[in-house]
Amino acid sequence: MKRTGFKRKARKLKGPDGAYDRKLMALWKMIVKLNADFRCEKTGHHGKQIGGPYVLNSHHLFGKGKSALAMRWDPLGGVCLQGIPVHQFGDSNSTFAEKASAHDDLNGCRQYFREKRGEDWWNLCQARLAGKKSWARVDYQAEMLWLKAELKKTMDVYEERMGQLLPQVELQIEKLLRTTL
Repeated sequence: MKRTGFKRKARKLKGPDGAYDRKLMALWKMIVKLNADFRCEKTGHHGKQIGGPYVLNSHHLFGKGKSALAMRWDPLGGVCLQGIPVHQFGDSNSTFAEKASAHDDLNGCRQYFREKRGEDWWNLCQARLAGKKSWARVDYQAEMLWLKAELKKTMDVYEERMGQLLPQVELQIEKLLRTTL
């Protein structure tokens, strides 16, 4: 019997793998937001972390399942977009450039950021996507160490570019850096 009209719910990792994944995702989200200077990469609006009115969300441009496992925790494949109320704009016939939701038009979103970030970025992402494809080979400890190093580098670049971090952001980052598996 063929079922239509049902979307398959994403599988959440359970047990120790789920705990590792949540910790890695928290690091990934912070790096993506720091890279974007706590601004929506589409509208330029400030996020709440730096005193703006908008909630910021980190989105995976290439998914986060088995087909994109190599980019799951790679900040290069992430984009920072503001959440509600911008997700309410646009209709089903709009392109991503006319609406804010990456979920409504993922291919349009990818194309938008491909044009915005350039072909070098796109080619690097495609090369990384050709990487690991099996959950069995995920070394969570190595991923954690790599993301922590990336967070420190990103924090230094942010401070050079924008000045000192706000105290509440520094506290969040310190907590993330203390995270262990």
